[in-house]
Amino acid sequence: AAFLAQCPPPPGAPKFKRMSLAQVRSMPPKQWLIDQVLGTGDIGTLYGAPGTAKTFLILDLIFSACMGQQWAMRFNVARPLTVAYAAGEGVGGLPQRIDAVCERYGIDDLPNFHFYADAPQLFTTNAGEYAEATILDFVSEWQRDQAAGNVGALDLLVVDTLHSATVGADENSAMDMGKVLRGIKAATSALGCSVLLVHHSNKAGTGERGSSAMRGAMDVMIEVKASSAKFSLNCEKLKDGQQWKAQTFDLVAVGESESRRVWWDQPSDVQGAGQKAADKESLVAELKRYTGKRFTSKSLAEVLGKSDNYTRNLLAEIERAGDCKRSLRDESKGQSPHNPWVYYVAEVILSGSVQYEP
Repeated sequence: AAFLAQCPPPPGAPKFKRMSLAQVRSMPPKQWLIDQVLGTGDIGTLYGAPGTAKTFLILDLIFSACMGQQWAMRFNVARPLTVAYAAGEGVGGLPQRIDAVCERYGIDDLPNFHFYADAPQLFTTNAGEYAEATILDFVSEWQRDQAAGNVGALDLLVVDTLHSATVGADENSAMDMGKVLRGIKAATSALGCSVLLVHHSNKAGTGERGSSAMRGAMDVMIEVKASSAKFSLNCEKLKDGQQWKAQTFDLVAVGESESRRVWWDQPSDVQGAGQKAADKESLVAELKRYTGKRFTSKSLAEVLGKSDNYTRNLLAEIERAGDCKRSLRDESKGQSPHNPWVYYVAEVILSGSVQYEP
């Protein structure tokens, strides 16, 4: 079997896999690594002008991802993720910034965080040649380390910045950026990971720098802006989700080094603790009012008059507390837009009295 796996396909073997409609509909649903931000195998870009705290944001995202903690007070992380951070620019100031984030999270080490002081090159020349330190080298080295048990399966590769990883490429050329995308997709396919690119805004501040071919290929585009009072995180594109409202934040000094870290503001579509408790009570009351009926988070969000993301987070807390149950609408099939999670409580009759079993 091992020998056959190494053999090339026989002449005439199909290069394209044909699938029926039923096979397409039964494909596994999208799995979010960071809810409404990045899914498994996604390619995304976070961009902004100089001085908009991009590196601070990236470090905060990485630490949240590695620890499996909610990011930006609103985006749930599926589990502790394995993250590789390739910083091709601004490496000298990183230790102090990382110290500040470590202090914020109260940790000294993250075994699932892996740092690289060089960005893997994503661009090939017209002759099909890469620079010396290429994305293909990165892939093969990670696979070798993973086989040796030195690292786990990679969930997310952060490349900071796109410019440092595309030496020799013309950012305004759709052809050149198409080659860059081919390199990125080779990594996502071989490692099963997502890739997040850190990029710069154009001079006019109307979008990211370079060819629009990159935006068209992205699963998510996030812009960072700075005003006189606040920084803001803005969802410009979310291919498989609903664009969320802007999230504001500040940078605050930490420790003797006075390095800074991100300080998130309360999300505009998330309420304070008192309001959250009241909203959870309303959800539980609605579920008990229609005992046995199964509701999607979207329908319950309409009851509250709040966002679906906010309501799903509340329902997750209610379920963890044992006050409701969750199941797929059709438990014989996988989760998909056509087969969403539903929430309910069950009624139990004991000695003439009604009790509610979550």
